[in-house]
Parts: sequence; C-alpha cells; structure tokens
Amino acid sequence: MSQNIEARERVHEVQLAFNSTFSRNLQMKEHVHIAILSDVTDASFLEATSRINRFDIKTKVFRSYSKIKSVDYYDKYQIETWTGLQDGEIIKEKINGTVSNTD
Repeated sequence: MSQNIEARERVHEVQLAFNSTFSRNLQMKEHVHIAILSDVTDASFLEATSRINRFDIKTKVFRSYSKIKSVDYYDKYQIETWTGLQDGEIIKEKINGTVSNTD
C-alpha cells in the first residue's frame, strides 16, 4: 500500500519472493506450501479520492504433518539377496538379526 508510485513499481516482488529459492527451502523445512492462484490485481479502486495504490494476490497455504511410528514386524526380518554371479555361481548373502533405525 502506497500513495506514490512505489507500490506499482514493486508489485512483482511479492510473487518473486514466494517463488525464490530461499522461500521454497523454508517452505520444505516447515512443511508448508504457498500456492499463488492468480495474477496481481489492482485494488486501488477501494480508495476513491486519495488513490492509495493497493494490490491483491490470491494464495492458498497448505500445511502437512507427518507421524512416524516404528513397526516391530520389519525390525526382525531375515533377508536373502542375490548380489551377482561369480564363476557361473549365484552369490547369495543372508542378512539376519535386527535392522537398526538410525533416524
């Protein structure tokens, strides 16, 4: 909002800020997504006589939550993998015991 032409000259900066690398990284870190739905619209007509430069941007903000719970079923699982061929024989490796979660 501005009474001089500065608001008209800087109207694009809000969209550029939402789409910047810093903003995208911060949105990913905080599990938020800001979606810009339309172009900037001039809302200066609301101030008929004083002509304050005012603009509107329609956005939607999405927030996500995650809940992680360990399941014992997969912690004590035996796995046999085939890792390749050596001298015409299949190489097999067994993984026994518990798989530790490092998170």
